[in-house]
Amino acid sequence: MYPAGFVYVYAALAKVTGGNIFTGQIIFIGVYVVHLAVVLAVYVRARVVPPWILPVLCLSKRVHSIFVLRLFNDCVASLFAYLALLLLQSRRWVLGAAVLSAGVSVKMNVLLMVPPLLVLVVGGARCTTSLAALAAAAAVQLALGYPFLATYPAEYIARAFEFSRQFVYFWSVNWKFVPEEVFLSKPFALGLLAAHIAALLTMAHRRWTAHSGGFFPRFIVDWAARLPADAPADASVADVNPTP
Repeated sequence: MYPAGFVYVYAALAKVTGGNIFTGQIIFIGVYVVHLAVVLAVYVRARVVPPWILPVLCLSKRVHSIFVLRLFNDCVASLFAYLALLLLQSRRWVLGAAVLSAGVSVKMNVLLMVPPLLVLVVGGARCTTSLAALAAAAAVQLALGYPFLATYPAEYIARAFEFSRQFVYFWSVNWKFVPEEVFLSKPFALGLLAAHIAALLTMAHRRWTAHSGGFFPRFIVDWAARLPADAPADASVADVNPTP
């Protein structure tokens, strides 16, 4: 049900704690502190919110519950995801892509960050750098998943990245106002997917690549034009630290 990184993280956790939940909670407090530090660093570098907003990030009861009470894999996956974002803000494309891929290996919902990552890497780096970043992300998945890919590749891919998975209404938070029969229906799932894709394309066209004349086809054409000479990207494209 989860990718290889999840297996390694929780196998190590089980070995260190010996099954003692309190010890696990202490470890996850440390993960929470590091996670919070990285998130604060991302906000500070982005310069898109006033300073008084930053303490509010420490007040979420649900975040505290997820980290300290439930010890969910979301905690580790999110830490990798925000660390990758911090690296991308410094234009460390290859390392950022590799770290984000490590997050995907813990929980596949980090895949939701891949589309903007592609916009940043393709629109903000040299062509060889963007290809190296994609190769690094793939290499992380292959390295971590090798024991499973070498034995049961089809089964591992099908279960670790189960895109057809049906979510449990009981665990839903944001969609509790929707009746359960609607939440579990196929049209509702496809509608959410379509809305998500539409939102991504809208953001790509109006925000992420607005300075370069929009997303399709200009964005891809520009990358292809730069490929032979490995020319650097326009500095205005995919700026990860925009001024407010």
